[in-house]
Amino acid sequence: NEFTLEHTRFRNNKIIKIIDWDLVARGPCFYDLATSLISVFHKNRLNFKFLANFILAYNKERPLTNWEKGHIFEMVQFGAFKFAIWNLEETKDWKFQIKFFHHDYERIEIIKKYNKEEFNKRLLRALGNSAVLLGASSP
Repeated sequence: NEFTLEHTRFRNNKIIKIIDWDLVARGPCFYDLATSLISVFHKNRLNFKFLANFILAYNKERPLTNWEKGHIFEMVQFGAFKFAIWNLEETKDWKFQIKFFHHDYERIEIIKKYNKEEFNKRLLRALGNSAVLLGASSP
């Protein structure tokens, strides 16, 4: 789910395990995938090529449902807003909060620049010929 310090176990200053069981349950992959998609934001922009590669790799391991394919935009939105809200709640240390909220706020401002149609066009362009694997056609 989330790659955070509290979910990481070390031995001899090396990561040995990543564990996240706090919300374990059967349910839609939407939430876990949305959380992972936070990684598509790089240097104050949404990296559509990275998003396309992520989606293709994920789809190869566990094929996306048609519903999931149709809601990638909402997944990216959800991930951005989830972390913004979560980081505000996580700590009483305001300096720590402000540092992380600044990044969360940037992601929200980035995703607000797109409507679903424009987002999907950019994603299909980044997917290129691979768009067919997701049941779509590139522009």
